[in-house]
Amino acid sequence: MNMLRKLLTALAAPVKLLLEFPCPGCGANTAENDNRLCPDCRGLLHFVPDDACGMCGGVNDGVLNCCSECLATGKRPWDAAFSVFLYDSAVRGLILKFKYGGRPELAGLFAGFAAAKLARTAADFDCIVPIPVNFLRRLRRGYNQCELLGAELSALTGRPCVTALTRPRGGHQSRRNRAERLAAMKNAFRLRAGTIAPGAAVLLIDDVFTTGATLTAAATELRRANPASITVLTLARRI
Repeated sequence: MNMLRKLLTALAAPVKLLLEFPCPGCGANTAENDNRLCPDCRGLLHFVPDDACGMCGGVNDGVLNCCSECLATGKRPWDAAFSVFLYDSAVRGLILKFKYGGRPELAGLFAGFAAAKLARTAADFDCIVPIPVNFLRRLRRGYNQCELLGAELSALTGRPCVTALTRPRGGHQSRRNRAERLAAMKNAFRLRAGTIAPGAAVLLIDDVFTTGATLTAAATELRRANPASITVLTLARRI
């Protein structure tokens, strides 16, 4: 009997490993489905409240539909915006893994959170358009994280993901202020002819909303297709 128990214990160990998956945040094994965060790491995530700014998707610090930053910025070239997380340390670490750490599988994790966010809003869209990256950046990373996110979100929502924009040139924006970012992004995108039907409702997606310069340039170019509306969705709003 002891021999049988030892045999079953020995056989159970590799089976248990096959049924458990490492948490994308800390690497600990979890019995959840593949690519799920463990309870501890999920508890570190901070979500944007649903009563957020309608123009950037971030925390609303006033009584109007938009925050003080958007009031100062002026009208955005989109109709509404939503963001899933606050860009603090836990989310920042996951997004950096997704963008630069060779972790394309995190697209599924983020898409699940994004789809849940959209389900709580009145957002209506016919297609999903990811922010593109230029050729050299795609070559270095091996993928465009926004396209992967768009494909996963398409599978969850049933809306097609359309590569409607190209990015002939680009540069790092992290050390620039808003004016410098806007100047650098001028004519950064090109609309692919025939990819967006006139009158379509577009969901434009990106990973992080900082000043909105990248999204402004992309949405401005998308307006050439005469869409009915443009809604912006980002994974995180920089605090």
